[in-house]
Amino acid sequence: MAALTVRVRLSTGVTLDLSLPADASVGALRAILAERTTILAEEQQIRCGFPPRPLGSAGVGGDASPLVAAIGGPNELLQLTVPPARARAVTRALEAAAASAAAAADGNAGDARAGPANPGLAGSPVRPAGAATAA
Repeated sequence: MAALTVRVRLSTGVTLDLSLPADASVGALRAILAERTTILAEEQQIRCGFPPRPLGSAGVGGDASPLVAAIGGPNELLQLTVPPARARAVTRALEAAAASAAAAADGNAGDARAGPANPGLAGSPVRPAGAATAA
């Protein structure tokens, strides 16, 4: 079965591209967002469409509804409101997940120095400052 790609923009400015099964429900989306953002499913305020309308049990489609039917199509941008008190924690959780994924993709999960911030350190030998290189 084909995958459904959903773009979710958080009120903090971060955008998540999620790949879900085509038959995923609104509840499945909420579960994935809870895992990624640390915002519990029942605390999530998701809006879709124009003008934006609530998605899920409080608005369009219940949590058991097929996601694609509830949002109106596969290319819909969803908005997730992050409670101001949780903004910092959500940002840290997303940054940690991104760093973890980047380290795993680079094959440097055990080398904390290598990664997106220091790509030159990946796989290169460490030399003391001022050490001459062999010519």
